[in-house]
Amino acid sequence: MSATIPGDRSGLFVGLRHNAALRERLARLGSEVATGRVADPVRHRRAEMGGLADLDRRLALAGSLASAARDTADRLGAMGFALERVEGARATLFDRLAAGMPPGLSPQAAEAFGREAFEAVVHALGARWGEASLFAGTATGSPALAGAEEMLAALRDAAAGETTAAGLLARVTAWFEDPAGGFAAGAYRGNREDPVRPLGEGETVTLSARADDPALRAVLRAAALASLAASPLLAEGERRILVAQAREAALAAADGLVALRGRLGAAEARAEAAEARHTARAGALAILRQQATAADPYAAASALEAVRLQLETHHLLTGRLAALSLVRHLR
Repeated sequence: MSATIPGDRSGLFVGLRHNAALRERLARLGSEVATGRVADPVRHRRAEMGGLADLDRRLALAGSLASAARDTADRLGAMGFALERVEGARATLFDRLAAGMPPGLSPQAAEAFGREAFEAVVHALGARWGEASLFAGTATGSPALAGAEEMLAALRDAAAGETTAAGLLARVTAWFEDPAGGFAAGAYRGNREDPVRPLGEGETVTLSARADDPALRAVLRAAALASLAASPLLAEGERRILVAQAREAALAAADGLVALRGRLGAAEARAEAAEARHTARAGALAILRQQATAADPYAAASALEAVRLQLETHHLLTGRLAALSLVRHLR
């Protein structure tokens, strides 16, 4: 029957614990040598953890501000692309209406071109960014405009019974300009508040382009005039006058659209500049944090070698002790 000496068992446990500690320290130093960063920032910084926490907070803030500015710039870019399509529809309409001079474009062709341009503009202003409507002000859950056919039907009703080009021009203009009816009451579905987006601490940018903007209403008005050119109540001469009025309206709408696009472009440039600024700040803070938690490569490599030698020595001594026996001692 064999006997177990308590001292032998306690020595075994001490040896195992010492071996585990050496292995854990070896792994930690190996990680520090490989990554160049301390494995335990708390122990490394000791009482300076408040500064490291502040660095982490500022780094997270800079990253979130850069992300918000990037989203704003992308949103403004999408709005700019939609306005580019509006400008394309306006320019195409003007070119088509001007191509028939003289003797003049047929009213039927002008009506088709006007309808096509109107539908193209309405479709462009229905652009969305994810689930958000881009041209509805802060009412991002609502479509910016009613359907093109619904608006054209309302315009035909507003112009019903008119027999002169001048009368049609006045009625269409009134429909678009009336602040309490017409376009404002039944066509525009958003609100009159522009979204404001943060760019940084104390800095914001306004997304000031809604579908009820005067520049966009001017483009829609030009297309609407052309779409009424084939009205059966108009004499042939009045129809040609209306086509000429639609052509002039399409030309005059260019200036307001240029100004609107320029305003959006300036806002997009501000958002991109803010993103670059916050990204640069985040990069600088990341470098500071890396320096704050960087391991001394020479010290870490020296400590790693020392621990490796200790572990080898521990294994060597353990092996020799395991080979000892009373029989060998008595020999």
